[in-house]
Amino acid sequence: MASTAASSPVFSVYAIDFDPAFSEKDLKSYFNRGIGFRMLGIDQNSERSALISFDSAADAQEAVMEMNFQRLPSGHIVRVSKFDRSTKQVKRDADVCIGGVDSPQVEKEVKDILRTEFRVVDLRRAKKNPCLYVQLKNNAEAQKAISRFNGLKLASGNALKANKYLSKTEFEKQNLRIENLQPGFSPAALTREFSKFGKIVSCGHKRGSPVGFVCFENLADTQKAMEAMNGSCIFGGKTLKVSLASNYASNAEGKNIRITNLPPMISEASLRAEFEPLGTVTRISFWKHTGYVNFETAEVASNVVKRMNGQEIFGRKVEVTVAHPNVKRELRRI
Repeated sequence: MASTAASSPVFSVYAIDFDPAFSEKDLKSYFNRGIGFRMLGIDQNSERSALISFDSAADAQEAVMEMNFQRLPSGHIVRVSKFDRSTKQVKRDADVCIGGVDSPQVEKEVKDILRTEFRVVDLRRAKKNPCLYVQLKNNAEAQKAISRFNGLKLASGNALKANKYLSKTEFEKQNLRIENLQPGFSPAALTREFSKFGKIVSCGHKRGSPVGFVCFENLADTQKAMEAMNGSCIFGGKTLKVSLASNYASNAEGKNIRITNLPPMISEASLRAEFEPLGTVTRISFWKHTGYVNFETAEVASNVVKRMNGQEIFGRKVEVTVAHPNVKRELRRI
């Protein structure tokens, strides 16, 4: 019996980032909740990681599905991922993002499909968005998962979206910013026009804004779309400006000023009349009692700040400062 057990395959998961004070006994208790494991050992070279081995692939996968990113009794969150020779160096092209997972019931339905049809290496919930990030065994499995989940309607009524998960670096290189969209344009039309150039990962816009964002799955399609669509006249005949969202964020650095303590009834026209004599104004916007004026160059914006900060405008003493762009917002996934 002993030799049979020794020769049978062992399936392992790797647990990391748990509290160093969490003992081997505590870990055994944690991983023994309904999932029988064969052995567990804390890494001697790293007191915050451990290797847990199971008798079956199903048990190992269940540990990844249910225990990854769970909070331990100590308050720490533990990371659990599949560990074996063939998946140790899994490439990032095996990562998939499944959107529309907005409730525990939907998450359960998605996990049920994953555990029965796919080989999951890693799985975690997004911190803010209603989605799951899943790392599959290989790229073929990832493509199969995208086909399986994208557009899938669950018993709960939710329609899921699935696409390749992009790293931050990939996203910054492949996310386009489209300006001069007409107020009543349809996001579906944006998708239709840009999908001619390749597979889109995300597409959308903020309601009422003349700006949209389209992110492609690969860099070559991003370049093709930018070259073809920049300067084109669609969506009502206005000339579109298409550029990388990351470039816009970096180019906007230092050109935008913030004016606080404005009167409630201030209008764009009156603010423009006040600041346009000081330099070419490219855009004006408001948020509550704060105005934002974007100038053509950072040098002009800096001079305006020096000249206008602390001055009285419209009967109020205002504070004028340089407003740095919110890069995360410009690069947001929609």
